Amino acid sequence: MNKVKSKFSLVAVIAILFLSSLELHGLTRSDERKVAVKLDKVIKRYMMSYTKENILMAMGTFAKDPILYWSSGILFKGTDEARASLMSAYKEMEDFKSTWKQEEAKIKYDMAVVVGVWSWSALHVGTQKKVTRKVRTTFVFIREYGNWKIWHEHSSLLYIKKNKSK
Repeated sequence: MNKVKSKFSLVAVIAILFLSSLELHGLTRSDERKVAVKLDKVIKRYMMSYTKENILMAMGTFAKDPILYWSSGILFKGTDEARASLMSAYKEMEDFKSTWKQEEAKIKYDMAVVVGVWSWSALHVGTQKKVTRKVRTTFVFIREYGNWKIWHEHSSLLYIKKNKSK
């Protein structure tokens, strides 16, 4: 499992660095913003699937054989594992609410990387406790038949320093 995670992490880092190092060819700033808005809509639809507990909505946002790496440290590879992980999440959480703030989008031909902050809260069914998370999330998109699809999602917990009053 560690070999898979380290190989996967290396591939993700290389893809992100490669895309971020490229200049946009053929896209005006206006076109770039339009594509970033389209990507944001796909991300929000994916996040809405949690609220609606709608697996078909979620799977419709994914490319073939997606890779998900969640802040829990678990890696899910392929369509079947992605579907099972989402079904499990839907069963464990109720009253899911989330917000998304896109920080940066890099687009190159039929591939894009979007980074932002995903804040969410939900009621954990087993413990009946509210769970709140703020995670930095990176989405890698590919364009399939003219539609932008999520090929990879990676979330990492954000640690926010709290000011202590003296």
